Amino acid sequence: MMQRAIVIRDCHYCKLVWERIAFLTAWGLIGLLAVSIPIALHFLPMRNPLLFAVFTTTTLLSLVLALVQFQRQRSTHTYEEFVRLERLSMLAGIIGLFGTAPRI
Repeated sequence: MMQRAIVIRDCHYCKLVWERIAFLTAWGLIGLLAVSIPIALHFLPMRNPLLFAVFTTTTLLSLVLALVQFQRQRSTHTYEEFVRLERLSMLAGIIGLFGTAPRI
């Protein structure tokens, strides 16, 4: 007897599962970053903690807004908006990193 390969016919279901895993991973990482900001402010010596706090919070809020939009409506327009907000958040994050330089 020959065994037949199992063919997954419902690829739409598989796609939904992988999308759910990807969004849960993204939300989990954003949550970890949100928790790490006050920890970093408390334990790390910084030259300008206010600069760090403002711009890293701006980074997270920008990513959250972009991810919420993209998760609610997946289209080319929302993806382009997601990429644009992600790039802006990276710039805010870089500015926030300038506040982490140690005190001399």
